[in-house]
Amino acid sequence: MYQVRGRITDKLTREPLAGATVQVETKKTETDGNGHYTIIEPLPIAGHMFMEVSKSGYETYTGTVLADENDRVTCDCELEPWPAQ
Repeated sequence: MYQVRGRITDKLTREPLAGATVQVETKKTETDGNGHYTIIEPLPIAGHMFMEVSKSGYETYTGTVLADENDRVTCDCELEPWPAQ
């Protein structure tokens, strides 16, 4: 099993973002009050895995996570707030 974990923060303030949705491949979770998340992927997927992070009021992050022979991957992200209207 692979474990992808990390912390999601506001790009401008560096404050943690609670309740952000993190998706790696088909698995989804939400960040806790400190912006931390953990996703456990049971399939031994080696290589690049699709990742998306979203939260209301912020630009969505899309990218990839590189999984190798290690069973733990850390991926921290900063989300940029939408400009005030």
